[in-house]
Amino acid sequence: MRCPECGFDNPDDTKFCTNCGTKLEAAASSPTPTAPTSFCPQCGAQIRPEARFCDQCGQDLKQATTRVASAPPQVERAFPLPNVIAAGVGAVMMLVSLAIPWYTIRYLGASSDVSASDLLTETGNGGPIWAGSALPLILMIIFASLVLLSVLFSIWKKVATKSLWASLGTVCTLCVVGNAGYILWWLHDSPWYGGAWINIVQAGSALAFAGALVVSFSGICGRSTAQGQT
Repeated sequence: MRCPECGFDNPDDTKFCTNCGTKLEAAASSPTPTAPTSFCPQCGAQIRPEARFCDQCGQDLKQATTRVASAPPQVERAFPLPNVIAAGVGAVMMLVSLAIPWYTIRYLGASSDVSASDLLTETGNGGPIWAGSALPLILMIIFASLVLLSVLFSIWKKVATKSLWASLGTVCTLCVVGNAGYILWWLHDSPWYGGAWINIVQAGSALAFAGALVVSFSGICGRSTAQGQT
């Protein structure tokens, strides 16, 4: 039995401390409160509550406690699944638009649809040059494919690449608008199709334009949501 006064170890049946004479019966009747158990944050060894350094690894316990207390709480961000789905749908819309007529030209009482394949294979000879008609579509196809790949990557890794979608969607929108603007400019100055009328708002061009906007807004809205959660 340990004396509460001097700390001397006495036999269990001792009523008075043999070192200082303190009565031990009252001390034995009331259990001594145990100190809370503490562990070193560096090596996990059990340490005394009053210790400043770990006796196993030498870790400064006061510094470690301050560092843990000052660490910012980790906030788990929700995976923006609606933004991922929107980006994938917008990319598919742009690729599907290639199979639908983009424009309709009326000339000398007859009208004809201009498909994406017509724009991609046009090299001149009375038609718009390749750089103005085909290049924007090729860029749109490349960027829409990149969006689809990034969507698959986001689903796999649970990390949304919203900034990439916003950038690629904006570039695809400029490609669609630039292609339509170039066709209008070419038709107006063409010596072969003087007086022709063109409808640039066909199913293909409208679908591609809408898909590019969907991809852009999926990235922009996703970034705004993430900033609001921070």
